[in-house]
Amino acid sequence: NFHVVGDARAVRVTMPDGASREGRVLGRDPDTDIALVRADGSFADVAPLGDSKRLRRGQIAIAIGNPLGFEWTVTAGVVSALGRSMRASTGRLIDDVIQT
Repeated sequence: NFHVVGDARAVRVTMPDGASREGRVLGRDPDTDIALVRADGSFADVAPLGDSKRLRRGQIAIAIGNPLGFEWTVTAGVVSALGRSMRASTGRLIDDVIQT
């Protein structure tokens, strides 16, 4: 997430089994709170990427992470809409949002 990496160029990526690697921040978007980090090497506990084009209303969505410094959190919801538009706090229009 953008709120995690902020302005950092390099970060440390640590997995639940304790494996740790240096990572590079490749991109960030504060409006959507997304950051892209690359960490070289192999990690045993990695979830495969999904295909958002196959997503359907009514499916379960699960988020696992460490938001705002809290460790090992998980939340679940239901996909209630696809293709929504919304405005970021900066006023930027964000299209094709998945609502849960």
